[in-house]
Amino acid sequence: MMRKRAGVSPLIAAVLLIAFTLAIGGFLSTWLQDMARTQTEAASQNADAGCAYMNFNSRNATLNASGKSMLVLTLENSGTKNALVSTIRVTGENLNSTVFSHPSNFTGTLNSGDEVMVGLAINRTWIDSIATIRIIPADCPQTAISIKGSEVAHYT
Repeated sequence: MMRKRAGVSPLIAAVLLIAFTLAIGGFLSTWLQDMARTQTEAASQNADAGCAYMNFNSRNATLNASGKSMLVLTLENSGTKNALVSTIRVTGENLNSTVFSHPSNFTGTLNSGDEVMVGLAINRTWIDSIATIRIIPADCPQTAISIKGSEVAHYT
């Protein structure tokens, strides 16, 4: 005589599987909507529409290593939005630190159409090891520009 095993009926198993699938789908849907909202808010905060009107550039970076070591570069704003340059960072190739040098002859404001020559006093130990120069506007940091150390002309 064969015994029947007691177990979950196929109907109850199907209902449980559907309920489990719907619960997981609801959880994932809520999580994905929250993540998309967070990413959209972060992107809209970082993308100022006014920054599209800033055409910020730098050229003629030269390093004079005689006497007081001076790094001189020309900043220009050919866009229609004024720029406030808050940071100019000079980073060395063999060092993990960053030197911040605020130019004495530059207030930080680069008006639309302006072209300004900026001079930075650089420590002599950094002369041969400049990796990058990064110029960062305060109001539109995403428009920051970088100059490679190999693009800097050296004079003695």
